[in-house]
Amino acid sequence: MRHLRHRTMPLLIAAAASASLVSACDDSTSRDDSYSTVEAATPSAPVVKTPEALPDRPPLPDHNYDERRGWNYYYVAAISDEDRAKGRAAGEVLVYQYLGLNDDGHHVLASMRTNGTVSHTASCSSPCRIIDFSYGGNSAYTPQSIIGAAFQDAMRGKLRVADWANDDRVEPVPSTAPAPRQDPIPSPSPEPANDEPWEMEAPAADEVQE
Repeated sequence: MRHLRHRTMPLLIAAAASASLVSACDDSTSRDDSYSTVEAATPSAPVVKTPEALPDRPPLPDHNYDERRGWNYYYVAAISDEDRAKGRAAGEVLVYQYLGLNDDGHHVLASMRTNGTVSHTASCSSPCRIIDFSYGGNSAYTPQSIIGAAFQDAMRGKLRVADWANDDRVEPVPSTAPAPRQDPIPSPSPEPANDEPWEMEAPAADEVQE
């Protein structure tokens, strides 16, 4: 019996060790499976794409005129639906020259013809409310109109004064008027001599002697 016990004890120990190894393997397998399940359940972070660099755009102009040539400032009108219906493909072009401030402190613009002569002038105070025209009449100021956009450029200092503007500027009236000039008073002319004889008065009736 003693000899049988000695043989069975190593077998029991080996069996216990094998059982513990199998249990450990099962635990590690279950842990791996659990980790795989957790990893599969966890959503991956979205991939953020770096936006492509946009091409450099030219800065917007700080003035309303479309082109400047010398002292001329060109403004292009927008095309209306009526113009499109008439077959017009481009807006009207208006040309102005800036004449600076007049004696009243109003900004003055000269509307130019295609041959370089002045068609008319317009003036407006600062701030501008009503635009006065040299040919008579006026209009309300709005930057959405062509001439309103030109006056807005003038008030913002975007227009240069034409070099000929000072040539036609009227000199201001002096505050103290000069004394009126006194012309010498002409001497009276002598009366013409009467060459006819003096008429004699007829005597009264009571003075006549019979």
